[in-house]
Amino acid sequence: MKAISLTLLCSNLFFGCTPAETAQVADVTGPTATPEETLLDDEREQTKAAVDQALAIVEKDRQKSGISVRDPHSKAFGCVRGKFTIEKNIPFDYAAGILREEYEKDSNGRIITTYPVFPAWVRFSSANPGTPGPDNRPSGLGMAIKLMNVPGKKLLESESTAQTQDFVMVNNPVFPTANISEYLSAQRNPLLFALTHPRAGLILAGLLRKKNADPAEVRYWSMTAFRYEERGMKYSAVPCAEPQTPMPENPSETYLRDNLESHLKTRSACFNFMVQIYISPELTPIEDPTIEWKESDSPFVKVATLDIPIQEFRSSKQQEFCENLSFTPWHSIQDFRPIGNLNRVRKRVYEAVAAQRRKNNGVQAKEPTPDDNFQF
Repeated sequence: MKAISLTLLCSNLFFGCTPAETAQVADVTGPTATPEETLLDDEREQTKAAVDQALAIVEKDRQKSGISVRDPHSKAFGCVRGKFTIEKNIPFDYAAGILREEYEKDSNGRIITTYPVFPAWVRFSSANPGTPGPDNRPSGLGMAIKLMNVPGKKLLESESTAQTQDFVMVNNPVFPTANISEYLSAQRNPLLFALTHPRAGLILAGLLRKKNADPAEVRYWSMTAFRYEERGMKYSAVPCAEPQTPMPENPSETYLRDNLESHLKTRSACFNFMVQIYISPELTPIEDPTIEWKESDSPFVKVATLDIPIQEFRSSKQQEFCENLSFTPWHSIQDFRPIGNLNRVRKRVYEAVAAQRRKNNGVQAKEPTPDDNFQF
């Protein structure tokens, strides 16, 4: 494997850019440590295989249903409005990028502290790939947050001037496969992979065994790692209150969507947005998302609150808008750049799938703005 300096890793690595090799240096540990990425020897070939596989799934679904859906997270329970408020008094080591207080002068020239508030779209979904299935089929859950009015150049070349920032999560702290090679093997022969990779089988079984009554009352994790300015981090969205929605005895094929709708008709939802800081390659590895970063080594700290007000979200117009929204961890400012093997591959896969879906469905790429029916 080749050790690659994080600061020199090309932002469009798989479009012909050659990363610079660096000499090995002594590890620096602690909350100010900078993580180092490591490329797989065959990462370029494995990435191409992942793109080809994802596009094949998109095409297969188009032939079956006439439309192209996402792979994965094809089924949305709903896209809802929210607001994302930066926390007061974030500890110094946990403040970075837009996740920090700001300072400005008042009319008398005095410096005052402000806590930014970003309007947001939040998409709740099933984590299953391919044609959307019933809610009562075992599946992980996804939560994707798209902030708006976010200044700064974005990482995606095609959307570098967009004023949005995405945070993409699943209701599990770890991913079932360690890298793209394992992921592709699991897709080709799931049973054989589970037999030869028992750890992955246990992670997936644990995810599928979870009983989820309401997508707005579930905790979500990023699973993979990200830059946090010069440091590294993972993030998580934790419900502000204990769940109130009971698990139905006989869940219907639409029970998750129905429960989310019932919830937001009568009461708001709230999540604490938290970050966990990279410490060292041993305690908080970035290239193997099957290894959980233990909170005893690096605790999660709240940096923002996501409030989702009472609302209706199942109109045909809003559902169409939801279907056409695109989420990717690479739709981000430089401060939160995705890192690690699976994140590097996701850049190519997400871009290719989104482009193919838009082409097949006759939809133009467009990031939302606060004018898209946002009223707080």
